[in-house]
This record gives sequence, C-alpha cells and structure tokens, in this order.
Amino acid sequence: MSESPLSSPSDASNQDESVPIPPRYWWLKRILAASGALLVLLVALRLWWGWIAERRLQAEIDRIVAAGEPIYPEDFDPKEPIPDEENAAKYLLKAEAALNFTLAQTELFERVSSDVTLHDADQEGIKKLLEDNVEALRLARRAREFQGIDWGMRFRTPVSNAGVYPLSGQRKVCRLLHIATRYHAVLGSDDAVAELILDQLSLSRALRRQQTTIAQLVAWAVEGIAVQDVQVSLLVPSPGRPGVKRTDQEPTDRAFRAVIDNLTKESTLREDLRIAMMVSRMELVDGHRQFADGVSPISSLFGGPGGPSAIADPVWFYALAPAVSLDTIRALRIKGEHPIWIDRERIPSEPYAAPNSGSLQTPLDLVLRPLASVEDWSNDMIDSSCRRLIAERRMASTGLAVRLFMRERGTVPNSLVELVPDFLPNVPRDPMAFESRAIGFLPDSEHPILYSVGEDGTDDGGRFTLRGKYVDERRLDLPFFVNGDPPSGEETDATGSRLSRQGNEDSPDEDDERGSKDQEEKREENP
Repeated sequence: MSESPLSSPSDASNQDESVPIPPRYWWLKRILAASGALLVLLVALRLWWGWIAERRLQAEIDRIVAAGEPIYPEDFDPKEPIPDEENAAKYLLKAEAALNFTLAQTELFERVSSDVTLHDADQEGIKKLLEDNVEALRLARRAREFQGIDWGMRFRTPVSNAGVYPLSGQRKVCRLLHIATRYHAVLGSDDAVAELILDQLSLSRALRRQQTTIAQLVAWAVEGIAVQDVQVSLLVPSPGRPGVKRTDQEPTDRAFRAVIDNLTKESTLREDLRIAMMVSRMELVDGHRQFADGVSPISSLFGGPGGPSAIADPVWFYALAPAVSLDTIRALRIKGEHPIWIDRERIPSEPYAAPNSGSLQTPLDLVLRPLASVEDWSNDMIDSSCRRLIAERRMASTGLAVRLFMRERGTVPNSLVELVPDFLPNVPRDPMAFESRAIGFLPDSEHPILYSVGEDGTDDGGRFTLRGKYVDERRLDLPFFVNGDPPSGEETDATGSRLSRQGNEDSPDEDDERGSKDQEEKREENP
C-alpha cells in the first residue's frame, strides 16, 4: 500500500531519526571534543606557567628590595638637593651654552678635533678659536672644584619614554678641551696640558653620574681621549713634538703626580658603573611591567636582530609572556653581578661570555632566552669597553710613573716593581687578561712600551700592528708607548727585543734560565 500524501510531519521526523549517523561524523565529534579538552588544558597550563613565572619574578624583586638596593624609578632620585653654585653639572651646562664658533671656526673645530697632528697653518685659527671660547674652558675648569653632580634627570614610568639625556653638547666641550690640550702641548706648556687632561677626566666623571649605561659609554669615550692625550701630549718629550715652540722645561712632578693620582683612583668608576647597572635593572623591571600590562609590545622594548621581533607580538603577550618573566629574572641577576670583576682584587678566572643574538640558533633558544639578543649583547659591550678603559687608564698612569722614575733615577726601570711605592701605589694588573697578571712592560724594546693582552686575552709578547700612525686595535696586543710616540710604518709588525718579566710572570712556559733573581721578582709582584 502506497504512502498517503496526507502523512503527518511527525511521521517524517520519526523516519529521519531512524537513519544512522555515518562513522566519520562520530570521529569528528571526538576530534572536536579532544581539541576542546586540549585547549582547556593548554589554557590551564599557560595560566599556571604565568602564575609561577610572576611569583618567581616578584620574589627576585623582593630580594633586591630587601637588600636595600634601588629597583623602581623613584628610587634613583637624589636624596638631598645640590645647590646650583655647588653643582658641577650646572657649570658644565653653562660651558656648553658658552660655546661660540663662527662658521669658519666650526669647520676648523670639526677637522682639527679628529686630525692626527696640528698643522702649523692652523695655529692662528686654533688660537683665535680658544680665545673666543675661553669662558667655556673656564667653566669646565670650575666644575672640577665640586663633587656634587646633578643633571636634573628623574626616572619615571614608563622609563622607555624618558629618552636619553642630550650628550652632544658635552661632547663638544670635550673636543674643545682636547684641542686646547694639543695646542698647549705644541707650545710646550706642559703644566697647562696636565690641567686640561684633568679637566677632561673631571668631565668624564660628571657624565658618568647621569647613571644610564649609555652615559657610561659616552663618559668612557671622553676618558679615552684624555688617556690618549696623556700619551701623545704629556709623554712625548717637547723636542719631539712637531712645531713645538718652547723646549726648556718638561712637565713638573706635581703635574705628573696629579694625573697619576686621578687615574689610579678607580673607586668612583666602579661605583658609577654599579649604579648604572642598577638603573639598567630598573629599566628591565619597568619594561616588563609595560609589556605585562599590554602598554608596550615586546618588540619595542627588547626587540633586536634575531630576538623577540622574530615572533609576532600577540604570540608573546598571550602565549609566551611567562618566558619573558623568567628570562627577566636571569637578566636581573646578571646585571646585579656584572660589575664585580672591576675590583682589581677579583680578576675573573675565565672570560665573560654572555650569549648574544648569534647564539640564538633555534626557536627554543629564542623562547627560553627572549632578552638575550639585546640584554646580553649590551652586557658584553659594557664589559669589553670598561675593561679596555681600565687597561688604558692603568697604562697611562704607569707610563707617567716610568717617566718620573727616569727623570729622578736617570735610567729606565727594569721592572714595574721598582715603581712601587714611590711612583705607583701598586703594580697594575691587566683587566683584559683572563688570569691574574700584571700589565706587560718592554723596557728594552726599540720603542719601550707597556701593553695589555687586548680583546682576545692572549699574550702576544707586546706585538702590535700599525696602520700608518694608528695602532690596529683588532690585532695582537694593545700597546701604550712610554715615549708617547708610536713608530711609523704601514702594516708594520713591531715588537720588543725581549719579553718583560711582568708580561710573562704567570706563563706556565717560563724559561728556567731566568734564574732565582727573576723568581724572586715574581714573588714580589704576585704575593
């Protein structure tokens, strides 16, 4: 019997329900259910991971606070105000404002401040430039009289928007002092040269008090110029200076000793770097808070080649934020421990090897150490730059001490031990060496030099490579010329006639032929 066209809708519904569901739809339901359960599990794990990471980060911050160290922007505000008339920074800012160059003097200033030597044709122009800027020079000298330094910088969250304190004007003050130093060296006014070098060192000290790591690097560059002026303006005997007009007097003992005293006092350098690393640590915490609150993406805070920018910002914020928190802990600890090596009594037993962007080879490396591409590279640069500066400072002070010794005793010292305590407080160590060793000294070489082992930490016996009058600083050792003037030559290798006792004192391959006398000197230098 055929189905009636008048069948009710309920009958059709009953027929549809009786049709079995194909097996593939059962699998689809199972996959959807499993995916939903996995998603819930992943969300739970993400929340748990984030909770653990934030707890550990807060515990690290609490540890820093409990140690009485600053970690928040307001912690770096000065404890007491410094009156303007006793604030060295105010005098340096006035010196910057007093800079006065005509268009022609600006061209001369730019050219002369980077030239190797001062040409006779420039002497009158330089004299007029210095006369027109005598007030700036006077104010820079005045700043030396005061220990209080406040540039008016105040850190406030978000610190990433604070920018960098303008330093270009102070760089010009430094270059003016440098030109004045070289000009007075040509005149043979060696006491004036020493005073101008002290002005440069004072400017560097003031710039370090701006507290940021960038300010430290700029200040170290200023100090590097001062150290260079020690070598080429103070240590070159007057008759050996091109164009010198007065040769009847070398620098006084007082001038030498004042510069030596400044260069051998490293406590303020260590303290300023320690504070700068604390500021950098505060910037990490503040930047992490901006990231965690969704105010700033990680790429704008910590982005760099091969770093967090390689992954989309939403992925970092929603999925990988705990990894940023955990790596922030690692970065905070490195910055807290980083300045320790500067203490001369705690030379590291191995090189500082911070992982940088080149070490992030796999996606897992990037997830586990998202800040490494920027933060660890920054630490490594600060480390190498400061080591180099300290090596240059110690060689400059030692070079001055050697010259004082030669003037009083009439001979070159055979060992740096002979300089202690009359000319130096102690035998200077080499901060660029991976083991504890003294600065190298080659008294019998054709061009007597002091030297550091340089960036690679390897003692090449005082060998260095020249490009014209410039030392190729990427090659071999880092020399400092006791007579102030490097040998001439293009692509020339130069070395001493024998290795110094200081340069070899810790070498395991020391010749037995040196005898008991050398062994006794070794014990004196390394008690």
